Amino acid sequence: MIILAGAGIWFAGSAATQASTTLVSEQHRIGRMAVDGRYLTWATSGTCRHYPADYFGVVSIRNQKTGRQSRFPSRTIFPCGVAKLAVANGRALWYSAEDFNGWFLFSARLGDTSSTFAGNYGNRGPPVRYVGDIAADRSLLAYSWAIWDYKNNDTCINEGIDCEVIIEKGGITRLAEHKQPLPAPPAARLAGAGNTLAEGPYTVGQPKLPLARMIELRHADTGTVFKTVSWRNAEGPPWLVAMDETVVAVMVRNRAEHSKLIKAFDARTGELLGSYSIDPRARHQLDVSGVGILFCVGDRLRLLDPVRGSRATIAKLRRPPTAIALEGDRAYWVTNQQGHGLIREKTLTVL
Repeated sequence: MIILAGAGIWFAGSAATQASTTLVSEQHRIGRMAVDGRYLTWATSGTCRHYPADYFGVVSIRNQKTGRQSRFPSRTIFPCGVAKLAVANGRALWYSAEDFNGWFLFSARLGDTSSTFAGNYGNRGPPVRYVGDIAADRSLLAYSWAIWDYKNNDTCINEGIDCEVIIEKGGITRLAEHKQPLPAPPAARLAGAGNTLAEGPYTVGQPKLPLARMIELRHADTGTVFKTVSWRNAEGPPWLVAMDETVVAVMVRNRAEHSKLIKAFDARTGELLGSYSIDPRARHQLDVSGVGILFCVGDRLRLLDPVRGSRATIAKLRRPPTAIALEGDRAYWVTNQQGHGLIREKTLTVL
């Protein structure tokens, strides 16, 4: 439980004077960040050596308790760098494009001397194969992949008509010592905690969009669905999903009405804990832990109580963050200025 006081939140010490701590300072822009327990990982976008391609960045993994750190070069064609990044128990997984025909998964553990190729999930296409999302938590590391094609490939490419996108196949793969395909459809949205996966599924053979207004809760070891939660179509599809072992948070976006909601569900039973309207300017960022649900509006980090609906601004930043994370009672965020990246942390008081 967090202590709310008016529009502010009480931190350890004084809410007015509690300062954040700089954990990482990079000479290049930080594009992605993820946290899991003691492990922190981030990806720099690097520099361009052979314009317009060949951007070289670095994926780093750090044990925050010991300070031990490993760094892995990452080559990509895009200045934004790594597209997706996650970490579980000191093992990082990232998704990056090395050229216009190849999107690849790479994996590395803290202490490794080089990264490991984890799969080719890209092609020029269509049909197009890609990674939809990554879920990570402690010993859980899984990713979703899918293949899409136009409903009528020839008429779409040659005449520019009948270009509806169809999901042809896909699934969810869990990474342990070996790859473990799960009996599950491909996921547009995926999160995980403990032995549970929360999936916003695609339907194979059906259009890629719109997404169904639902989340399936699955056992991560078998892929079996144990609960499905859903909501009214008018509220919009799932835009983001995050979870810990007790709460699943879903950011729902309705483009037509320019509105956004955060829905909170019990991760064990699927019971709706609350549905809360948020500022429609909320960014594409969401995380959850025992202290609440973290999201961002402009340059303000906001914390939402999933049961009471109470909310507070926990930090006002100089500029909007590139990435945010919530791990236990600590909030993390990335900011970039003039090509230099920072990761900062603030501890919240928990009763």
